[in-house]
Amino acid sequence: MIKNCTGEPGFRIFGNKSEDTKFFILLCQALDVPFLIEDNDSEVKKCGFRSDEHIKKLLFIKDLFENDAVVSK
Repeated sequence: MIKNCTGEPGFRIFGNKSEDTKFFILLCQALDVPFLIEDNDSEVKKCGFRSDEHIKKLLFIKDLFENDAVVSK
């Protein structure tokens, strides 16, 4: 999903119509984790997972993949 580094803080997402991307964004919204935030100082959109609290809320995804509960194609 994340394919191209911009050389600036943040990232670009290509293929935003992907079902995986939609699902992940909905999951973040349900967990009250911002997917993207806008930095007013640099006028750049950044990843919203920067706080320890948000990272902690999403750790279960890592466990699912590491325990083979989810198989990616």
